Amino acid sequence: MSHRLRDHLTAAALDAWAALLPTSCSGCGAADRALCAACRLALLPAVHPVTRDDVRIWSALTYEGVARHVIAAYKDNGRTDAAAALAAPLRAAIVAALAAAPSLPAPSRVAPSR
Repeated sequence: MSHRLRDHLTAAALDAWAALLPTSCSGCGAADRALCAACRLALLPAVHPVTRDDVRIWSALTYEGVARHVIAAYKDNGRTDAAAALAAPLRAAIVAALAAAPSLPAPSRVAPSR
């Protein structure tokens, strides 16, 4: 199946679903999509370090605009349909944090003594 055909079939299925269970974009409120294309693009990861109280934190989104609306909708309003779109930024932040973390020695297992 070509990508174009798959995209058309996906859009048709989403349109049918929206007719049965109306929804709105959790980022901007646009009708018929849980997360519209423009808001999905606004959630692309842009990993950057942030320092709070001398602690370095890795973030992939700035908590404003679309990201703020989508995160709040997920956390406060049960919009779990936003989880997949939030997964990529979360994964990117975790990967960056792990890459920047110092290496730690592996724990060793101590033999029990008798």
